Amino acid sequence: MTRSREYNSWLKLRSRCQSPSDPKYADYGGRGIRVCAAWDASFEAFLADMGTKPTPAATIDRIDVDGPYAPENCRWASPKEQARNKRNHRLVNHGGRSMPLSEACELAGVNYRSALYRLNRGKPWAALPAPPQADGGEG
Repeated sequence: MTRSREYNSWLKLRSRCQSPSDPKYADYGGRGIRVCAAWDASFEAFLADMGTKPTPAATIDRIDVDGPYAPENCRWASPKEQARNKRNHRLVNHGGRSMPLSEACELAGVNYRSALYRLNRGKPWAALPAPPQADGGEG
């Protein structure tokens, strides 16, 4: 499986955590992100824990962005899930739970760029206007 996507993911995660010459090292190994001993020692252990990618676009994602590459902290994620699980995303409280702004905008039907613009200017999430409702009475 040395030419598989899973093997490539395993090689890359180890490199960004362990090789100071890797361009992404500063964001991973340089800030303390490690690979569990079993995965570091064996691609077979990694594959047994993670399985094959569910889709070609799936990437390895750490659920806790400050935690290690380990079975209990990793999943195969879609690009959308991966984008919402970053250290630099904006969190808001929506529907009683904390979530990334992009997810809250999607659920609320609010334009992301407009919401971000207003939040960056000090407006709280709760003060953003709701999208217009189609009531069928006008037109």
